[in-house]
Amino acid sequence: MRYSLRKGSTTAYFQFPFHNDTLHITNSGVQWSRSNGVAVIDVTIQPVGENQRLDEEHLYEEKLISVQIDDHYTLSRLGAYLSSREATTASVQLKILSKRRSLLFYVALSNPSPGCLLMTVIT
Repeated sequence: MRYSLRKGSTTAYFQFPFHNDTLHITNSGVQWSRSNGVAVIDVTIQPVGENQRLDEEHLYEEKLISVQIDDHYTLSRLGAYLSSREATTASVQLKILSKRRSLLFYVALSNPSPGCLLMTVIT
């Protein structure tokens, strides 16, 4: 069952090899699979303005390095959800829903500073 992290919107920072983009995301959530122990964090890209629509194209043209979310509410909900399943979560995936399709990445989670979630893509 999907657990909502934030029904509204927030901003995420997408890091690529030579630059980063700030994109508007909405309706983030997480779902855990009992069969394989994978937690899937999903976010929906909703560009605000032409610049963000152009930045969204980078997801399909370049290698994604990491995604950072600085939203205390989202992070506290994710932390509560994952801590209840910590012993059984084998890995974490990030699912990015965009206008074209779903993109799925295995990620490593870290908190480089309070209120910050960094999801580094595992290659």
